[in-house]
Amino acid sequence: MAYSVNLHFAESKSSSNEKTQREARAILEGVAKAFGGFTLMESSGGWVAPSGKLVLEASFVLNTISDKSYESTLNLARMFAEELRHLFDQDSVMITITEIKTLESSLRPDASQRDEFTNRGVSTE
Repeated sequence: MAYSVNLHFAESKSSSNEKTQREARAILEGVAKAFGGFTLMESSGGWVAPSGKLVLEASFVLNTISDKSYESTLNLARMFAEELRHLFDQDSVMITITEIKTLESSLRPDASQRDEFTNRGVSTE
């Protein structure tokens, strides 16, 4: 069984300093070593402050795939989320873990269907 793990976090205003950049790289290296790799995507988001005002901020989604048990995956995700939360001085880091389901070979298109899809420009790989 495999899991897709996403950590959603915002960057703080101080994240452009050299020390923070080095620490962020160390966290990313830890993620790569623990899971075998990652994808880091820039995003943007917002939240409603206690005053009712919408606060918009730059954010990131760190995605990785885990073939570890759910408990091990969750423990590692929590550890890296806490490191990111602390580094970027955030109130929270959102963690999503989703089981990856693969298409069974019996459900894959047969050769004639692949030819039909290919003729339409649709990849079946």
